[in-house]
Amino acid sequence: MRHKRITSFETPASKAAFQLKQITRELGKRPLAAYDRGYGNAKFVQATEKIDADLLLRLASNRCVWGTPSAYKGRGAPCKHGHKFKLNDPETWTEATETLEVEDPKVGRVKVMRWSGFHFLQSPNRAMEIIRVEVIKPVGRNRKFQTLWLAWLGQTMPALEDIWHKYLRRFALEHWYRFAKQRLYWTLPQPSSTQAAERWSDSKAPVNLATLASQSGLHRLPIALAIESGYPVSRTCGTSLSANFSRHWHSCSTP
Repeated sequence: MRHKRITSFETPASKAAFQLKQITRELGKRPLAAYDRGYGNAKFVQATEKIDADLLLRLASNRCVWGTPSAYKGRGAPCKHGHKFKLNDPETWTEATETLEVEDPKVGRVKVMRWSGFHFLQSPNRAMEIIRVEVIKPVGRNRKFQTLWLAWLGQTMPALEDIWHKYLRRFALEHWYRFAKQRLYWTLPQPSSTQAAERWSDSKAPVNLATLASQSGLHRLPIALAIESGYPVSRTCGTSLSANFSRHWHSCSTP
């Protein structure tokens, strides 16, 4: 998806839902869209209800979800929510629908658990599959991995041993954003107008960072940015790019 400025009349959730809707119109098949914790909430789930796409959302570890309500007893309003499931409180967990352990050559021994039929408090009409990914025996010394919580919404969920790998592709994008902001000073300038900020972003960083990351891989991104920006850097090391950029960025013309 392209970088777009969020106006005062929009929210990150509404903007992302609008972009996803545009993309699905151009694709010939139903996509699987992965989003970070900022979109793992009821507002985004509701905004994407009528979009023909599967969602894989990361959940904050302190979030709560609710199960399917019990059968109507004939008195009062029907219940919308069932059992309260706190991700950070194992005592509230119900019996998992599916559990498996797999050996990953890069990560180690991984335990994956799945619970069916849960939803956010403000989106009871959107049932989700809750997935917990825990590295119980990491490869190498002194390696620690945080427990990963995911929610899946869609038509046909991929196999449990594969679905968590699909989300891991997002981490390359997150590391690239950090590299662009911290080492390439993407967000350091503070232009006086919106138009100037957009020109700076368009000229000093690729407009399609997400697309470039998914196609090239993280280790090739510094080279791709160097070629586009015209900076004299090594073609074998991203550190050379950050070092050269830090010496030359102050000489760039104003947006």
